[in-house]
Amino acid sequence: MNFCLVDQPNSGDNQVYTEVCVLIVEDDPLVSRMIRRMLEQIGYTIAGRAVDGRQAVEMTQSLRPDVVLIDIEIPDMDGLEAALRIHHGRCPTPVVVLTAYETLALVEVSQRGGRERLFG
Repeated sequence: MNFCLVDQPNSGDNQVYTEVCVLIVEDDPLVSRMIRRMLEQIGYTIAGRAVDGRQAVEMTQSLRPDVVLIDIEIPDMDGLEAALRIHHGRCPTPVVVLTAYETLALVEVSQRGGRERLFG
């Protein structure tokens, strides 16, 4: 397991952790808090929270989480594009894509685009 830095807003310091660290990428603050609480209850460390795709890529490179949980529908750059950039970036990290949408088209795009764009 790698180390990861945990973003400490307003403190100017980052702490190093050796547990499994997760970066949450979700623009809805209520959903983000719910995910954070659930993960912390089962023992995960939260590296931080990004609210858009560009921030997700930047925070993945700087904080080096063990995994990224990312919503598909986020501002600035969608979750699939951000996942692609994370995968091909300086610090390739596993990405789990989350969405509340249940449309066949979205499922097809994520399967086709994710697998082909990330692993093709």
